[in-house]
Amino acid sequence: MCNEQDDNCDTLVDEDDPAIDPNSLSTYYVDADDDGIGDSYAPFEACNLPATGYSTVDGDCDDSNALITGPSLWVNDADGDGWGAGAPISAVPSCTAPSPGAAPQPPTSDCDDNNPDRYPTNPEVCDDGLDQDCTGTDAPCTQPSCQDYLIASPGLPSGVYSVQPTVGGPVYNVYCDMTTDGGGWTLVMSSGGGTPPSDGSGPYHNDLTTLSPAAPHINAWDGMKPAVDPSHDIRFTCKQAAAGALVVDLSFHNVDWYDLITAGNEAASCFYTGGVVISPERRNNLTGTLLAAGNTYNSGSFEGEDSCSDSGDFTVDFDDRGMDSNQSDGTDWGSDDSLAKCGLSGVGNSWFIWVR
Repeated sequence: MCNEQDDNCDTLVDEDDPAIDPNSLSTYYVDADDDGIGDSYAPFEACNLPATGYSTVDGDCDDSNALITGPSLWVNDADGDGWGAGAPISAVPSCTAPSPGAAPQPPTSDCDDNNPDRYPTNPEVCDDGLDQDCTGTDAPCTQPSCQDYLIASPGLPSGVYSVQPTVGGPVYNVYCDMTTDGGGWTLVMSSGGGTPPSDGSGPYHNDLTTLSPAAPHINAWDGMKPAVDPSHDIRFTCKQAAAGALVVDLSFHNVDWYDLITAGNEAASCFYTGGVVISPERRNNLTGTLLAAGNTYNSGSFEGEDSCSDSGDFTVDFDDRGMDSNQSDGTDWGSDDSLAKCGLSGVGNSWFIWVR
């Protein structure tokens, strides 16, 4: 059955086992254009919704065009860039264009239907005097954070960007995740080599540009503080193998944790709640599960370390306290009594922290 257990003792679990009960599987649909609606003719049976590329809803007329999720009205597209403007030229929604030079009615009209290089979601070229993405402004080449880049130019891809957290201050190259949980994440810790992380501030290093860090950098870079609000989002991810995929990916919304873990050295950065019950809004990005603020942890109280000066503890979990609780639920991140945790206790190769 789909229950993350080896029911028939053959060492295979869930859909990895050919003997799985087909009635236990759920049907998902390929969503090649990532518009939230899948292709009815491309079903996929699995226990859980894959992280990307699939949807629980089918009925997409054209799974190669994110603007078409079902029968659509159509408008004129004079410059042929796929984004139209003006009143609909079709009275009845359709999955196919009623005439050449038509585009599905977009959520936002093309701001310049005579220029194929200007339309909503088009990647912006910074400081070139043109507004490629129809936001009304030409984005500067250097922004304070990854979130600022994404606000200025929605649809930007993930990759390395130059950020300038302080006006007139140094410019740093960092990796930006522009898609997960709304995107706009700036990488502030990237540590490899199997050494678990610590809650303390550290200097900038070049591994903040990669998700394959070569060496341990156990502290979080505090350089993004000038660009981040006191109440911010923070994200914890990790890998069990250097070249592997993310095994844990947890977002926490509207917290002050980046400030807490970069308050100074490890002893000064107190990530300890002292029994105070806190229940922030949090999201498991690998499953899409969102828990609302006020949804208490299974143990009732989140705790990231045993005490403020405990050098062997720095951990989070999705739905139990983190410290000394369920060590096998697959969402543990960090270290507990100096024991690495990445999904499970005692394993891990690389750990990452993001902020926005």
